[in-house]
Amino acid sequence: MTADEAHLDLLSKKLWDAGLGGFVATTLTADFSSVKRAVENLGKWIRRGKFPGAIPLGIHLEGPYLSPKARGAHPENSIRAFSMSEVLELWNLSQKTLKILTIAPEILSMADRKHLTQWAKKNRVVLSAGHSQASFEVAAQAFADGFSAVTHAFNAMAFHHRDPGILGAALAAAPKDASELYLEVIPDGIHLHPATVDWLIQSCPKGTCFVSDCTPAAGLMAGKVTSFGPLQVQFKDRASRLADGSLAGGGKPLPETYLNWLSNRADPGAELKRSLPFLTEIPLRALRLSQAEERAFRKNRQVRWKTAPFSVKPI
Repeated sequence: MTADEAHLDLLSKKLWDAGLGGFVATTLTADFSSVKRAVENLGKWIRRGKFPGAIPLGIHLEGPYLSPKARGAHPENSIRAFSMSEVLELWNLSQKTLKILTIAPEILSMADRKHLTQWAKKNRVVLSAGHSQASFEVAAQAFADGFSAVTHAFNAMAFHHRDPGILGAALAAAPKDASELYLEVIPDGIHLHPATVDWLIQSCPKGTCFVSDCTPAAGLMAGKVTSFGPLQVQFKDRASRLADGSLAGGGKPLPETYLNWLSNRADPGAELKRSLPFLTEIPLRALRLSQAEERAFRKNRQVRWKTAPFSVKPI
């Protein structure tokens, strides 16, 4: 949220050293001037095109267009009513590098939803439902209109057997044989029970994307407080948390989170073969990269792979 070019270069290198080939830089709900500044800084850095490590594949705008009733750690006083003109302003400030917009579908009028989904399709921007209490019907309509992902499945969203909400609508819309709808799953054993992760994988094997949800506190010494936009977060009890102990994000980079999850499987070798696409292939499809963008990423990643020490081959 406040990183300059030097900080972003350091982040790129540290992520590469941790085993990441690419990432989507995620912002947090904050006052709108802070969001604009963060998006502008990230856009300039991404368009520079040269990185010392992991390659940024775009910006994930997580907020401020969320439901106040499902905000999680996002500050309530910075959540905003949806504005297409603001989205276009952020798009231009980012130099057209916005890649994912997490939005609560229920805050959109029918006209806004139609306008937004048409614009997103034209510009290869992923619309992801999250931080939402949308009903099954509202969510299903959003997916039918062009929302193609779910941010942090089950977290900060309602689910009930009489109204299964976003998850019910997503799983109903995502066939097992091929998926155009993708679920972000945090497999750290904290955000989701392992049995819930298994259920999501079985329900949507072609659309599961493992993510870390890492914050700047990830991996720091326990109790050390650091800023994350307007929040103060710390690494505690294997996750990033606010002072009151509530979850504010993941605590480890994705490769480490994945390997921890893998080590607890009954047959890690078989599970590796089945689940590795959740980190490598499926997320690239979910990002709707153009063929040229995907080729450039794969080429750059392969060059780095060949020159990296054996111990840090990125996944």
